[in-house]
Amino acid sequence: MRKQQINLYQPIFRKQHVAFSFQVMLIILSVALFAMGSLYGLSKWHSVQLKQQYASLQAQNQSLETNVASIAERMPVPQVNKLLESELKQLVDKRKTGFALLNTLQMRIAANKEGFSGYFEGLARQTIADLWFTQVAISEAGAHLSLKGKTLQPEGVPQLLKKLEDAPAFTGKNFQVVELLRPEGLSDPLDFSLMTAVRSKEQ
Repeated sequence: MRKQQINLYQPIFRKQHVAFSFQVMLIILSVALFAMGSLYGLSKWHSVQLKQQYASLQAQNQSLETNVASIAERMPVPQVNKLLESELKQLVDKRKTGFALLNTLQMRIAANKEGFSGYFEGLARQTIADLWFTQVAISEAGAHLSLKGKTLQPEGVPQLLKKLEDAPAFTGKNFQVVELLRPEGLSDPLDFSLMTAVRSKEQ
């Protein structure tokens, strides 16, 4: 049997390095530069298109604002109807007056139902030594009370106010005006006046 030896170190069995020629590398570089230039040109063109669209939209917006301002200037300014305003004011005043009259009528109706006997009965029960009434005035359907009288002792007036607060007929009545006057003579009795509110001259 014949043996055959193979030399693995021969050039045919070695790894061959493929070397690109200068022309091939130049072509590859040219293609790469062309592709990059194309991409740059495309992006540049797209940017220019966007700027043009933005400028066009901005011009349209400016034109619309100008048209709106022009239309607003040509439109007449709304005028207030003085006649309607006067009639509305009169209606409001009549409404207020109507409510006031209604409240007054309701108070008078309630007073007519209950009568003023409760006030006089309540005053008759207030017995304070050296104090007496000279005038009792009830007006505005019982909303306004005026009590006038005389007393020999100044402390009699606070005692009277305290008793009136406890009297059922005077519940909710607040005497806002309390006057105590001494006449010229020292021995004369003092004049006192109690009122639930100050009445105006018109009343």
